[in-house]
Amino acid sequence: LYGEFMSDQGIYYKISIYDSEYSGGASEFRLDGNGFILTYKGEGDDRYEPIKSSSCEFSFYVEGDSSTATGAFISLLKSAPQGRFKVEIGQGTDGSTYPAWWRGIIVSDIIELEDESYPRKVKIKAVDGLSLMKDIPFNRDVYNGVNGNVQGLYTFENIVCNFLEHYTGGIVDFFTTSQTFIREMVHWYEDSMPSPASSAGPWEYSAIYPYAFMEVEYEDNAPVKETPKSAYEALEAILKCWGLRIFQQNAHWHIVHVDTWRNDQTLWYYRRLSYDNTELGSGT
Repeated sequence: LYGEFMSDQGIYYKISIYDSEYSGGASEFRLDGNGFILTYKGEGDDRYEPIKSSSCEFSFYVEGDSSTATGAFISLLKSAPQGRFKVEIGQGTDGSTYPAWWRGIIVSDIIELEDESYPRKVKIKAVDGLSLMKDIPFNRDVYNGVNGNVQGLYTFENIVCNFLEHYTGGIVDFFTTSQTFIREMVHWYEDSMPSPASSAGPWEYSAIYPYAFMEVEYEDNAPVKETPKSAYEALEAILKCWGLRIFQQNAHWHIVHVDTWRNDQTLWYYRRLSYDNTELGSGT
């Protein structure tokens, strides 16, 4: 499904809904006059908040029952598992091409459907996936003894790539290994490391044991219970340690220092990574 509109600033947008279990053609829906609302959240809107998750709301008209494309979507959405339906917003200047601008996972249990005759309006909410990490143990899919060892040593680059690949609800499905998944601009480093450069990121030379994200209870100085922190808590701890912030922009993840400001005198190096932690390119 997809819908298109032009903003009052003359910018063209296309909202596309993807079903991971559908392989047929696309059908168009009618958006209401508000287009969409994109919101970035952070605790108290603190400039130092490390995780700036985002969400998107938009409304369109359901034209009929499940015999119509929009009606069938609503019927399936009500019982769909998390991650089945995804949203991509494209932004363009000519109304024909729409480079990806924002991506998210539709939250199937938060929809508002008007109780009236067709066509009826439905409000859809999607999230970028970062908030979903709050309910996932950091070692659910990785560093669990099968895929990695919680007591092994891993670079910060490896850990963050894995969290974003596995725990953001399926956002990774939009990407191939040749496409930019993360753009990081880490520039804090220790004296023994190479100076940050386009091909040398401090995260490549810094590592941690994932066991650090395990809450351990002791009895008589012996561990008796281990409780993994959530992936969200683990990511937040890493970012705070490095003075970093993560957010989605241009449909991929950006990781930057909160003190990074660009002007004519200051340019920082960045590195582009795929979701499997392969460096794709760099620059300033």
